[in-house]
Amino acid sequence: MKHWEGRDLPDAVELRLPQRDRQRLREMFVEPPKTRRGPSPRIHSVVGLALALALLGGLALVLTPSGPVSSKLAR
Repeated sequence: MKHWEGRDLPDAVELRLPQRDRQRLREMFVEPPKTRRGPSPRIHSVVGLALALALLGGLALVLTPSGPVSSKLAR
């Protein structure tokens, strides 16, 4: 807990932030954030979807039986 500084009195002197802190607060809250322009994130989603479907298709081909299934195994 901070000790009492007496700043709540009517004759207290106002504290001023240093110029560096005021500039940093202005950059954070007043000026709009600078956004980076790059490739659309949808491209990455399409590539990921294509890879996932290719993996599922490959697994389906590898795991399918090569010949007819015996009736003993089907039961």
